[in-house]
Amino acid sequence: MDSNVSRQNYSESESAQTAADPVDGHRGARSEEHPWWKICLSLDSDQPKAAWQRLHSWQEHGVPMECVNQLLAENAERDQPLEPARVNRSANNSNIQLGCFGTSLLDWQAHAWLQRCDLPSGFELKADSDATKVGLNLEQMERWLCMPKQLLTLTEYDSIWDPDPRRVAIFRALGISSYQLKAANPANGWLDRVDDMRDAMMKLGLPDPRSLTGPEAVLVLGNAEDGRVGKLYPPLQGWPGFDDIKISDENSARLLASWLEHCSRLGIQIVRLRPTPLERESRGFESLSIGNAPHQLKAQFFHGALNGSVLNEELSWRRNGRPASRPAQTPTPKKITAWESKQSSRSTASICISLYNYQDKVSIALESAKNQSEPSIELIIVDDASTDHSLETTLIWLRKNYHRFTRTLLLRHSQNSGLAATRNTAFEASSSEWIFVLDADNSLHPKAVEQCLRVASYADEKIAIVHPLIERLHENEAQGDRTTLISGLSWQESQLLHGNYIDAMALVRKKSWESVSGYSHIEDGWEDYDFWCKLIEAGFQGVLCPQVLAAYICHERSMIANRTDRNVRQISRLLQARHPWLELPMAADDA
Repeated sequence: MDSNVSRQNYSESESAQTAADPVDGHRGARSEEHPWWKICLSLDSDQPKAAWQRLHSWQEHGVPMECVNQLLAENAERDQPLEPARVNRSANNSNIQLGCFGTSLLDWQAHAWLQRCDLPSGFELKADSDATKVGLNLEQMERWLCMPKQLLTLTEYDSIWDPDPRRVAIFRALGISSYQLKAANPANGWLDRVDDMRDAMMKLGLPDPRSLTGPEAVLVLGNAEDGRVGKLYPPLQGWPGFDDIKISDENSARLLASWLEHCSRLGIQIVRLRPTPLERESRGFESLSIGNAPHQLKAQFFHGALNGSVLNEELSWRRNGRPASRPAQTPTPKKITAWESKQSSRSTASICISLYNYQDKVSIALESAKNQSEPSIELIIVDDASTDHSLETTLIWLRKNYHRFTRTLLLRHSQNSGLAATRNTAFEASSSEWIFVLDADNSLHPKAVEQCLRVASYADEKIAIVHPLIERLHENEAQGDRTTLISGLSWQESQLLHGNYIDAMALVRKKSWESVSGYSHIEDGWEDYDFWCKLIEAGFQGVLCPQVLAAYICHERSMIANRTDRNVRQISRLLQARHPWLELPMAADDA
């Protein structure tokens, strides 16, 4: 079976005009028979010379998009598209010669779409010269318009089926008999041969789809970037090696399409991880039937890392119509003063530590504050209603070391209110122009405040942030010769479009914090990223202090490890809604 009909060049005798007399060339019978002649004539207001020149240009260089748009606009004004010639759909004609464009019959997607073509029942694909000539197009229109000779061959087809309605409209405008493929079109039986499931079992090693059914059955195809979804436990089912299946002949590709079709018909929710560009462009998954299961959606795409529980949450969100994220509401909890000592009225900067259930780590952060080379620093700690001994541990440390600072202050929230509220409490209590943000599970190098203040002293008043280079260390890891940085980039709005790379450990101008009403509560994390975005929208910028001055400690109890990474899709959607100028990849519907 010849599945790929050769794209014959339109013969020179049919397509070329006499170069000697371009004015009279349009009068020859050959030019009047050219499929594009009347189209060019209509575009050039029935001016033969201009029409001939346009036709000659199209044949040589392709059809410009502006001409396509003009044709589409003219057809729209007529309230109906330009109709193609009638297609020969003889009920007895089961002999089909297929042109497959943009893919081949070694791709299961071609077979999945082929079942939606309006072809007679029991048809066969052959290369006979007497066969009805049809085409399945999954090729991008931009490529067709740049290939005029190949585009002209499509006028020889009885029909071209395409899932993209705009491509169909363009084909019709260019005199090609084209029809839209729709997933709702009745199946023509191409994927319903009696022994298909048995053959799929024997040739492709696939189980009978009936054995995979069940309440809210899910079938995951492919694997996530980090392999986490490869650990599939009931009720999840998966085929991590979907991308590596060997398709050696056209019938194997048809069997794979038939197997997927039957899975979907039986109500099994299909999930595709990391779809290929061809799958996205050809939209083959869209062509699969859908069963009557109340939980079932069309096949769903996902990118990036996720685990089973996240997958179920995301599917539930999609089934419920993808509701918008709840607006951020930042608490303003009551607070009590657990400690305060003042040695001096002048501070060049504040170090503000947010604390929640880090009794075993907060001493490292406190010691790093004490060891700063900058002499006139005030230290403010806010405990967000810890349930361990964080408050007591901090009080013991303050009694021993308070004299090192111009002022020490320990505040405690009456109830746990989140990182944004904790930082806002600390900033409000600060008496300094510049505030260095420090979480209780991280640490500063001795010259962090001094060096960042030095950069700040030369900064424009619109500079709100001075951010140092920050090394990433794993818990209990000794610092070696090689340092892994969180990021080596300087502050740029264009770099922040796609995600955050500026850590919260930075020197912040208090007036800029006030001008944007402080940090906003973001459920599960990214308060610092949201804060950067608010500053940008208010006209502020940041600047790099090009030294490694802080350490981010990676550990299993961190907020990022336990909540942020797990809920990155929800957080991304919220941030994207709050700041529409962002382009967050994980905010996409199929992230």
